[in-house]
Amino acid sequence: MDDVYKKLAKHLSSLGMGYPQKDELLEILKENFTTLEAKVALAVPAKAIPFELVPSNEIPAPENISRAELESILSNLTQRGLLFSKKTKDGSTGYALQQFGYGFPQTFFWRGVHTPHTKKMAELIIKYSRSETLM
Repeated sequence: MDDVYKKLAKHLSSLGMGYPQKDELLEILKENFTTLEAKVALAVPAKAIPFELVPSNEIPAPENISRAELESILSNLTQRGLLFSKKTKDGSTGYALQQFGYGFPQTFFWRGVHTPHTKKMAELIIKYSRSETLM
């Protein structure tokens, strides 16, 4: 199970404004992605340019899940702020991984709600941002 989160951390580190690979990142990923959601996020290509969209039909479905289930997971991750999404020029939905410098640390706080999850994420983001220990 941890392996998928380590792969996702490495995948996210390859973005143009990638995530520094630290142990605290694994904790953040485990807190926010199910194992299947992490596999879906791994399937979204890591683009160097922030918010460069990938049409959903170019994202391969992991573990033989249906296209409809993949679309549902992508939509859910977007609603939770873990992916960026908007319509492409041809009207289809495109997705991009959240770059570290363009929203990921703020993702949990955009809605302005104070929940146990946002409190925990604030603590983890602070811990992650201040840590110098790399994986």
